[in-house]
Amino acid sequence: MKVCVVYSGGLTPQRGGGIASLIKHVIDETKEKVEYSILTTFEPNDCIESKAIYEQLIHREFVKTSDTYAKRTWHYLSYVLSRRFDIIHFHVCPSGPGVPSALAARLTSTPVCSIHDPPRFFNPESKLEDVAFKGLLKIWRKIVIPSEYVLSELERFGYTSVKSKIEVIPNGINVDEIQQASPIDIVGDPAFLFLGHIEHRKGVDLLLRAFARLLSTETTTNIGSHLHIVGSGKLQMLCRNFVIEKNMRDRVHFWGSVSEQTKFSLLKSCDICVFPSRQESFGITILEGMAAGKPIISTKVGGIPEIMKDGRNGLLVNLDVESLCEAMKLILENRDFRKSAMRNNLDDVQQFSWKRLSERYFEMYESLLRR
Repeated sequence: MKVCVVYSGGLTPQRGGGIASLIKHVIDETKEKVEYSILTTFEPNDCIESKAIYEQLIHREFVKTSDTYAKRTWHYLSYVLSRRFDIIHFHVCPSGPGVPSALAARLTSTPVCSIHDPPRFFNPESKLEDVAFKGLLKIWRKIVIPSEYVLSELERFGYTSVKSKIEVIPNGINVDEIQQASPIDIVGDPAFLFLGHIEHRKGVDLLLRAFARLLSTETTTNIGSHLHIVGSGKLQMLCRNFVIEKNMRDRVHFWGSVSEQTKFSLLKSCDICVFPSRQESFGITILEGMAAGKPIISTKVGGIPEIMKDGRNGLLVNLDVESLCEAMKLILENRDFRKSAMRNNLDDVQQFSWKRLSERYFEMYESLLRR
């Protein structure tokens, strides 16, 4: 079976985020049964770094972003037409020069698409884009989504005709790798940890305001509280300035972008994970916190309630500063609850292991070829 994976967001998890991590782990778990190629846009550092995470037998084809629109279009198109793939799997709907390759896939191979976010996250209120998106939805033989929430959003936006093509496969994580990571010394008793892009959608600004409120009423349970923020993004300077303004420089620690191994070590070292997203189709970082055996505080948005349960894995809260602050206080004051959540998370996360979920991708590929 020859499968071409198409994704323009970067191949290393540091650059391509959760989608790049998904692609890597599915390939790792099924490469003995599938001959994979990856078609992606060209970013010099990503090209170099991806050599370290993909074996040489995985062919990687890079399309230069510096080329003209016509040249990039031809590169995508000629690669898809010349390789005679059985399946071409697009991660996120293609746009611009990638669209002709989707049309070619319909003629030469079995096209599959993964939609990782609801339409409103990537489809502005544009009639042209809406028409293009609906046209592409007709091309795919299967549409993979990570949660029932994404399905409900597709239906809400009027894309009801695709329901028969939908395959819900949750995102996963490498449970063993996280659990085998070595902890490192970090300041804080307790130490709160946030992982993610520092942007509006991830709600890190809400977290900082909630943490400032927590510190303003210090008690014996939170007097040693520190907050560790891992990631980078557009709101980084705004968040740093807020920390300075609130005199929290000795209590809030910005790590920037870190390697996967350092991220896992931080997860093992912290006491409580906090994920205050405003929008989230799934929530891989929540799974990573669960695999590390940490109680989770998260906003109850999007697909998050499908992977963690309030009162069992941690606390699900409303999307506001007061609710976040109250949850942080509550989880600090209840040691027995923290211990219970830690045990539950170690058990519940096993269903999201890539070893299990990758097999579902392989079974989907096989079912399509049997038709």
